[in-house]
Amino acid sequence: MPRGVPKAPLIDRFLRRVDKNGVVVSEELSVCWEWRGAVYTTGYGQLQKETWGEDYTHRWSYVHHIGPIPEGKLVRHKCDNRRCVNPAHLELGDNKDNVADMVERHYKPCNRKFTANDIGDIKTLREGGMIYKDIAKIYGCNRRTVERIFTGVYYSSF
Repeated sequence: MPRGVPKAPLIDRFLRRVDKNGVVVSEELSVCWEWRGAVYTTGYGQLQKETWGEDYTHRWSYVHHIGPIPEGKLVRHKCDNRRCVNPAHLELGDNKDNVADMVERHYKPCNRKFTANDIGDIKTLREGGMIYKDIAKIYGCNRRTVERIFTGVYYSSF
């Protein structure tokens, strides 16, 4: 196949790498659109700036669906899911806002060890429809820890 300018528009190429059936992180937000392409070690979706005009998928999604990002502003995730590119989950802010989000959402580290019973109970609660945030409150940890347990990133042998 000859190399050159791709025939498909960028949005079509972008959406081919997006799973619109991602996690539901809260009752207030709709489903995350999770990026399934390349990812930086930080967990954010990765793009080639030369082709896309942006390095990060959430920034590209914001620009494409909402509009330009003003100088000095960041694109923040309301859902706290770094792979999410759902424009309804993205908002502008500055570094101060980003730090405030981090403090509010990750109010305490989860340095505890989970037992096999805890892991089973967490998976059962999630499969029963309870959202990550509510499960995290029960176990005294943050939502991301519960998500990682449920998806097998943490404690995958249980």
